[in-house]
Amino acid sequence: MAGVTAERDEWMRRTGPLYPGLVALCYLTAVPLPRGLEPTEDDVVRSAVWFPLVGGIAGTVLYSLAQLLRAANLATAVAAIFIVVAGVAGTRAMRELGVGKTADRLGGLRANVSASEITAHGAIAIVAALALRAGALISTDVGVWFAALVISQASAYWAMLLALKLTHQADGESGSRQGRTESALTGKVSWTTAAVAGGILAGAAVMLDVWHTGGYSFVAVLATALLACFVGWFFQRRTDGATRPTLASAALICEIAALLVFAAAHPASESPWIGPPT
Repeated sequence: MAGVTAERDEWMRRTGPLYPGLVALCYLTAVPLPRGLEPTEDDVVRSAVWFPLVGGIAGTVLYSLAQLLRAANLATAVAAIFIVVAGVAGTRAMRELGVGKTADRLGGLRANVSASEITAHGAIAIVAALALRAGALISTDVGVWFAALVISQASAYWAMLLALKLTHQADGESGSRQGRTESALTGKVSWTTAAVAGGILAGAAVMLDVWHTGGYSFVAVLATALLACFVGWFFQRRTDGATRPTLASAALICEIAALLVFAAAHPASESPWIGPPT
């Protein structure tokens, strides 16, 4: 234990004020924890305000991949599918598995399967989520892909905080390491933290709107905030509360909602099956 604490203290010294951001990055994405780093529950709580920024970074990485694929003369639809696959890999399918398990729970099926299994209900929910995400991106003008990807990813992680504040800790979840983390987040992440994170996200959306998206980045953030509140209320009534699957589901639902806002506001004007002009 002393060695783990020493390693953690060393990482805190090296990264300084960026340490919570490192914890958030490793907690939310497939980026592995640096060797020797073992964040505490309080570390994860302090990292919550960084959630939207991590989403923004993820969106920027996905947009960079999109630019590379477009430069390779791939059709818009193909590039969009690659981006969706990269997004799934970038979170180790956390959101998709969460949607599948939550769909099973809502259907009353989780009691009949092991924790690692997903039934047909869950598989259908995952396929539908992937199709909606890809379809929304394909239907969006490539000129606003940067804003769409950054805002949708950042809004997804902010939605986790909002849903978290509106649900209780699930019974029987506190025994596992992940359950203890969710319990700590539920009990210690404040509305102030969620509001500050939302303010940062809203500010970024306004900047993007001033740049080139005509006001729809902020609309997407507002839509996901309202949807996250509804999803949190719904999960509070119909599921076991704040678990990793329900939080991941809230993130994915709100990500898709943000993408749909951009698709409706900036529909693609060219065939998605034709590559960029050379």
